[in-house]
Amino acid sequence: MNFIWCDSGRHAIVEILTHQTSQYIKIYFLVLSLRVRVNGETIALDLATHYINLFPEPFPNAKVVVDCL
Repeated sequence: MNFIWCDSGRHAIVEILTHQTSQYIKIYFLVLSLRVRVNGETIALDLATHYINLFPEPFPNAKVVVDCL
C-alpha cells in the first residue's frame, strides 16, 4: 500500500509515498513551507481514519473529509 497525495484543484497526483507510517508522512508535509501548508483547504481521506489526527499540525486551516467510497 502507498500514500497517494493529489491536488484536487489540478486533478493531478503530486506524489506517491511508499512509506505510509504516520510519522514519515507528518515529517514529509512539515518540510513544506508554512506558507504552502496554511493554504491547504481540504484533506480527503479514505476510511483508513488512522491518518485523521495527522493533518491538523501540518495543515492548520484545512478541513478533514472522510470519503467512504
